[in-house]
Amino acid sequence: MHPRYTRATVLETETWGGVTLELLGDIEAVGLVRYRYVLAAVGRDGLSACWVCAERSRLLMSGASQGFYLGLFARGGHVNLEPSRDWSDARLFLLKAMGLVRQEFGRPLQLWPVTRMEKTALNEVWAELQAKGGRPRLRSYIKAYDAALPPMVSRAPHAAG
Repeated sequence: MHPRYTRATVLETETWGGVTLELLGDIEAVGLVRYRYVLAAVGRDGLSACWVCAERSRLLMSGASQGFYLGLFARGGHVNLEPSRDWSDARLFLLKAMGLVRQEFGRPLQLWPVTRMEKTALNEVWAELQAKGGRPRLRSYIKAYDAALPPMVSRAPHAAG
């Protein structure tokens, strides 16, 4: 089982230890589900794969107040996780989606390097925090990465290089 769409634009792609990651946007979906973003992760073997989606039903009017659900397609099934307006922001969606991909592929942040896409998203979130101050919601994404790292290893933008 995987997300059904007829067309999508690849926004970013990279290979991460034998796993191909593609961030998709501008998605034309089939059926009642709309996708804002999809992060596809496919292993070199072609069998291990998962997709994380920012999705919502076409039956909802605008859906702006509820945002999108985080949908996970993995192990032949599909589950909807928490809804949030954050999933309409490519950076925040990517950071949350990579957490799920890491979980599905058994690649914890403590042992596997941060991807280029994650570094870019973290840098952009960090820059926004510096420019606009406060924003506890944004700060939680940075903290989630720092909390998962061993001591003396920082993923803060100045060290992400």
